[in-house]
Amino acid sequence: MTKTILVVAQFDGIRKIIQTNLEKKGFTVLAVENSKQADSFFDGRTINLIICDCDSSEQQSYEIIKKVRDNIIYEFTPAIVISTKRKVDNQDKVAELKIGGWIQKPFDVNEFDFLVKQYTR
Repeated sequence: MTKTILVVAQFDGIRKIIQTNLEKKGFTVLAVENSKQADSFFDGRTINLIICDCDSSEQQSYEIIKKVRDNIIYEFTPAIVISTKRKVDNQDKVAELKIGGWIQKPFDVNEFDFLVKQYTR
């Protein structure tokens, strides 16, 4: 069964790079620009992983993940955040929202692939 990944990234270039990389690995990718667009996918369909580019709008990324955690259908859906900030600088939010993966920009594609594989087993 194909796994579905929701990618939220404001910048088109980043979104397309992530989407292309994931599709080449056989994932179904729902790629959107913002939280409003992301909301439309939380309709009961299966989403196996959420990837948010935090630098698009840090607050927006956290809001998306908070909404997911508040929805009983998606509360255990793993999330990976991509950010220029260090994870330790955001430790409170990471713990509060149960964010599993954190990738600091610029990142190694092998690290990204490893985390995606880890969270979509």
